[in-house]
Amino acid sequence: MPNTDSNLIGSRIESLKWYNKRLFNTNSYYNNNKKQEIIVDVCSKPEKLGLKYISIGESEIKIEGSAKALKENYLEGININTIEQYLHEINKSGLIEIDNNTFIENAVVYRADITDNLRVKNIEKTLMDLKIFSANNYYNTSPYHSGLVITSKHKRDKERLIVYDKFSEVSKDTISNRELAKYFDINKAKNIFRIESNNKTFKRLRSNLNLLNNKTPTLLDVLQSESKPNYNIFTKMFEIKPEPKLKTYGVIQMLIDIGYKQHQIEKEIGMRAIVESCNYNLDAIKTMLSFTTKGRNPRKEQQYKKLIEIMNLEKLDYDTSSIQEIEQLLKAV
Repeated sequence: MPNTDSNLIGSRIESLKWYNKRLFNTNSYYNNNKKQEIIVDVCSKPEKLGLKYISIGESEIKIEGSAKALKENYLEGININTIEQYLHEINKSGLIEIDNNTFIENAVVYRADITDNLRVKNIEKTLMDLKIFSANNYYNTSPYHSGLVITSKHKRDKERLIVYDKFSEVSKDTISNRELAKYFDINKAKNIFRIESNNKTFKRLRSNLNLLNNKTPTLLDVLQSESKPNYNIFTKMFEIKPEPKLKTYGVIQMLIDIGYKQHQIEKEIGMRAIVESCNYNLDAIKTMLSFTTKGRNPRKEQQYKKLIEIMNLEKLDYDTSSIQEIEQLLKAV
């Protein structure tokens, strides 16, 4: 069953027993641009570990928080076994008091980060392999602090997966990490490779948890789901083909796929031909450039240096063992 970290959960106002009005600001919102006002009491900076935002409206209370509220059980995440502790910690905050049973039975999940903690053989090698192999053509891969973020190119409702070294993340000198360290031994996060899918819409939650179309995802739907969302997303993003995509599509097709214009393709192919003619030797390329330009051209030399690195990577036999290891671990969760 899923574990979650950051989340936004709403429930019926009947679950609220009490709240500290002194710590809340009253904000007014218009309902669909109509004159009817909705008054919401908001606590946007709770300054409590694992609590980010609380709003209290006429019919609903919304709480945005994270698994850091679980303190010593932080790594376990918010799940069917820890949801009671999560709500208990919120009740201890001095901000609000809710009836746990009423809240859980009527709760809706607006967004949630679903997580898996894996112990891979070598985190550094795994991240490097994922950078080299990259996701398939429907996704973009970019650096993310101590890992990578993989995002779909679809403009609406983007699918997003983050992979990173958990120990590096909790070791950062931040206010929340310093507070967390009072209750949680960060050494427990060593050698943990975190995979985290960001589910920011009802549509994304329904899709990743195999819920019925048009069904509003409830808290119990999410916490009791038998699906393996991170396994399904990861295997789709890193579909292993017989050959890497650069060899499969060819250089020209690869350049077209990433949006190069005709003149850019012609320039790239010409530079690649020069690299091959100079046997991947940057000094030989610098000598060639000296005959065609006055003095040195550091900018052009840097372009060729980077291209040589890229072309050398393209010649490598891709090691997919790290991808297969992650798939096996996610499937076994």
